[in-house]
Amino acid sequence: EDLTFLALEANHLTGNLDSLALLQQLQHLYLQDNQFTGTIDYHWMTTLINLRTLDASNNLLEGGIPYQLLELSQLQVLDLHDNNLSGTIESVTQNVDTLQYLFLYNNRLTSSIPDSMANFRNLKHLDLSSNQFVGTIP
Repeated sequence: EDLTFLALEANHLTGNLDSLALLQQLQHLYLQDNQFTGTIDYHWMTTLINLRTLDASNNLLEGGIPYQLLELSQLQVLDLHDNNLSGTIESVTQNVDTLQYLFLYNNRLTSSIPDSMANFRNLKHLDLSSNQFVGTIP
Protein backbone atom coordinates (compact mmCIF):
# COMPACT_ATOMS: atom_id res chain seq x y z
CA GLU A 1 0.00 0.00 0.00
CA ASP A 2 3.01 2.33 0.24
CA LEU A 3 3.96 1.89 -3.42
CA THR A 4 4.48 5.27 -5.13
CA PHE A 5 5.91 4.18 -8.51
CA LEU A 6 4.64 1.34 -10.68
CA ALA A 7 5.98 0.56 -14.16
CA LEU A 8 4.46 -2.35 -16.06
CA GLU A 9 4.85 -1.08 -19.61
CA ALA A 10 5.54 -3.26 -22.66
CA ASN A 11 4.18 -6.55 -21.38
CA HIS A 12 1.18 -8.64 -22.36
CA LEU A 13 -0.97 -7.73 -19.37
CA THR A 14 -4.74 -7.93 -19.67
CA GLY A 15 -7.84 -7.21 -17.61
CA ASN A 16 -9.25 -3.98 -16.23
CA LEU A 17 -7.63 -1.38 -13.99
CA ASP A 18 -10.00 -1.64 -11.01
CA SER A 19 -7.44 -3.23 -8.66
CA LEU A 20 -5.36 -0.05 -8.82
CA ALA A 21 -7.73 1.52 -6.29
CA LEU A 22 -5.80 -0.34 -3.59
CA LEU A 23 -2.58 1.59 -4.34
CA GLN A 24 -3.58 4.79 -2.61
CA GLN A 25 -0.05 6.24 -2.35
CA LEU A 26 0.69 5.78 -6.05
CA GLN A 27 2.23 8.83 -7.73
CA HIS A 28 3.52 7.50 -11.06
CA LEU A 29 1.77 4.76 -13.02
CA TYR A 30 3.11 3.45 -16.34
CA LEU A 31 0.87 0.86 -18.03
CA GLN A 32 1.50 1.62 -21.69
CA ASP A 33 1.92 -1.01 -24.40
CA ASN A 34 -0.19 -3.75 -22.85
CA GLN A 35 -3.67 -5.13 -23.54
CA PHE A 36 -5.69 -3.68 -20.68
CA THR A 37 -9.42 -3.45 -21.37
CA GLY A 38 -12.48 -1.89 -19.83
CA THR A 39 -13.37 1.68 -19.07
CA ILE A 40 -11.63 4.29 -16.97
CA ASP A 41 -13.81 4.12 -13.91
CA TYR A 42 -13.88 7.28 -11.84
CA HIS A 43 -14.50 5.26 -8.65
CA TRP A 44 -10.96 3.90 -8.52
CA MET A 45 -9.56 7.31 -9.37
CA THR A 46 -11.06 8.87 -6.26
CA THR A 47 -8.61 6.82 -4.17
CA LEU A 48 -5.54 7.83 -6.23
CA ILE A 49 -5.34 11.36 -4.90
CA ASN A 50 -1.52 11.45 -5.12
CA LEU A 51 -1.31 10.39 -8.76
CA ARG A 52 0.97 12.67 -10.81
CA THR A 53 1.59 10.59 -13.93
CA LEU A 54 -0.74 8.15 -15.66
CA ASP A 55 0.40 6.61 -18.91
CA ALA A 56 -2.00 3.93 -20.12
CA SER A 57 -1.40 4.55 -23.81
CA ASN A 58 -1.50 1.83 -26.44
CA ASN A 59 -3.96 -0.45 -24.69
CA LEU A 60 -7.56 -1.46 -25.41
CA LEU A 61 -9.35 0.90 -23.02
CA GLU A 62 -12.87 2.00 -23.94
CA GLY A 63 -15.41 4.62 -22.93
CA GLY A 64 -15.05 8.32 -22.35
CA ILE A 65 -12.76 10.48 -20.23
CA PRO A 66 -14.40 11.15 -16.85
CA TYR A 67 -13.90 14.64 -15.47
CA GLN A 68 -12.82 13.18 -12.13
CA LEU A 69 -9.64 11.91 -13.79
CA LEU A 70 -8.86 15.31 -15.26
CA GLU A 71 -9.48 16.97 -11.89
CA LEU A 72 -7.13 14.82 -9.81
CA SER A 73 -5.38 17.47 -7.77
CA GLN A 74 -1.81 16.24 -8.32
CA LEU A 75 -2.07 14.97 -11.90
CA GLN A 76 0.54 16.50 -14.22
CA VAL A 77 0.72 14.01 -17.10
CA LEU A 78 -2.16 12.05 -18.61
CA ASP A 79 -1.36 9.93 -21.64
CA LEU A 80 -4.16 7.75 -23.05
CA HIS A 81 -3.29 7.84 -26.75
CA ASP A 82 -3.83 4.80 -28.99
CA ASN A 83 -6.71 3.19 -27.14
CA ASN A 84 -10.32 2.56 -28.13
CA LEU A 85 -11.66 5.49 -26.14
CA SER A 86 -14.97 6.77 -27.46
CA GLY A 87 -17.66 9.11 -26.31
CA THR A 88 -16.76 12.48 -24.90
CA ILE A 89 -14.25 14.27 -22.78
CA GLU A 90 -16.40 15.28 -19.83
CA SER A 91 -16.32 18.95 -18.90
CA VAL A 92 -14.29 19.74 -15.82
CA THR A 93 -16.18 21.48 -13.05
CA GLN A 94 -13.30 23.46 -11.58
CA ASN A 95 -10.01 25.05 -12.55
CA VAL A 96 -7.23 22.55 -13.13
CA ASP A 97 -3.84 23.96 -12.20
CA THR A 98 -1.58 20.91 -12.21
CA LEU A 99 -2.22 19.16 -15.54
CA GLN A 100 0.54 20.05 -17.99
CA TYR A 101 0.52 17.26 -20.59
CA LEU A 102 -2.62 15.70 -22.05
CA PHE A 103 -2.31 13.14 -24.86
CA LEU A 104 -5.57 11.67 -26.20
CA TYR A 105 -4.70 11.22 -29.86
CA ASN A 106 -5.60 8.16 -31.97
CA ASN A 107 -8.83 7.30 -30.20
CA ARG A 108 -12.48 7.54 -31.23
CA LEU A 109 -13.53 10.46 -29.05
CA THR A 110 -16.55 12.31 -30.40
CA SER A 111 -18.70 15.35 -29.85
CA SER A 112 -17.08 18.74 -29.40
CA ILE A 113 -13.99 19.70 -27.47
CA PRO A 114 -15.44 20.96 -24.18
CA ASP A 115 -15.32 24.69 -23.49
CA SER A 116 -13.99 23.82 -20.05
CA MET A 117 -10.60 23.05 -21.63
CA ALA A 118 -9.92 26.72 -20.91
CA ASN A 119 -9.87 25.73 -17.23
CA PHE A 120 -6.56 23.91 -17.74
CA ARG A 121 -4.46 26.88 -16.71
CA ASN A 122 -0.98 25.33 -16.98
CA LEU A 123 -1.44 22.99 -19.92
CA LYS A 124 1.76 22.96 -22.01
CA HIS A 125 1.05 20.16 -24.48
CA LEU A 126 -2.37 19.05 -25.74
CA ASP A 127 -2.74 16.46 -28.48
CA LEU A 128 -6.27 15.52 -29.56
CA SER A 129 -5.31 14.46 -33.10
CA SER A 130 -7.00 11.60 -34.95
CA ASN A 131 -10.31 11.52 -33.12
CA GLN A 132 -13.80 12.37 -34.35
CA PHE A 133 -14.38 15.79 -32.83
CA VAL A 134 -16.80 18.25 -34.40
CA GLY A 135 -17.65 21.90 -33.84
CA THR A 136 -15.40 24.79 -33.04
CA ILE A 137 -12.21 25.13 -31.05
CA PRO A 138 -13.03 26.53 -27.60
